[in-house]
Amino acid sequence: MAIDKFELEEIFEKFIEKFYESDLREAATKGIESIPIDFVQIAKFNNNVAEQLLNTPQETIGALETAMIRRMRKWISGLSASQLAQVKHIGKYNIGKLTGIGDINARFINIPDSRKLLIKDISKEHIGKLIMVEGNVIKQSDVWLEPICSKFECPACGSEMLKIIQLGNEPIKPLRCPCGYKSSFKQLTTIFADVQEISLQDFPEIPEKKGKNAQISIIARNDLAGAEMSRNTIEGKRICVCGIVAEDMKIFKRSHKTPNLIINANNIEPI
Repeated sequence: MAIDKFELEEIFEKFIEKFYESDLREAATKGIESIPIDFVQIAKFNNNVAEQLLNTPQETIGALETAMIRRMRKWISGLSASQLAQVKHIGKYNIGKLTGIGDINARFINIPDSRKLLIKDISKEHIGKLIMVEGNVIKQSDVWLEPICSKFECPACGSEMLKIIQLGNEPIKPLRCPCGYKSSFKQLTTIFADVQEISLQDFPEIPEKKGKNAQISIIARNDLAGAEMSRNTIEGKRICVCGIVAEDMKIFKRSHKTPNLIINANNIEPI
């Protein structure tokens, strides 16, 4: 039976408090955008949560990152003014009023071997699952900006609403304000994330029957994209990617063909 998001957040708060409190504080102090989370630790702490992470990763990771921000808020609320001055914003943006907290990402390590796949073996049955692949980088794109959330203002009451944008989708305006207003809303700001595409190929020692190794597109976001990470993902580098399998609906909309499979990267490590 699936654990609902509220219970997941409570479980993850206890998990973070026990194992990663010092990592979170260091991240806040130094402005680090992500921290590595050991899957083995999660499995030992709560095996049901670990299974849910593998099978419904997007929602489960969201609950974990919410719990991380909660723990950070609790720590920051107890700091003096001089201590607070040492806390830097995490990430490149600040969503809502998070008192010095922008966003922090959980990057998973030690994913079980049962989820390690060859690129050629990835299929539709893996869509929405957390997997791990290794391969050679054959190409990387320039970095582009992708909207992740937009803030809107209600012209009737002046209240502001934040709309989170699903990965790769266009902004969607609010349908209704709590005050009852349902017409046109003013878009105030849009927050963007850095995005980069990496083409990954099975290692040469794993040839396809037709003589060409299978390839897949890895979509890297935030601190997994950009100049610092690009040194590890240039052509010819060997990398290990932990991520969520998805369909590239943009290609599908343009060509009306069967959507290609991609991997939305959660973590990228050099080999």
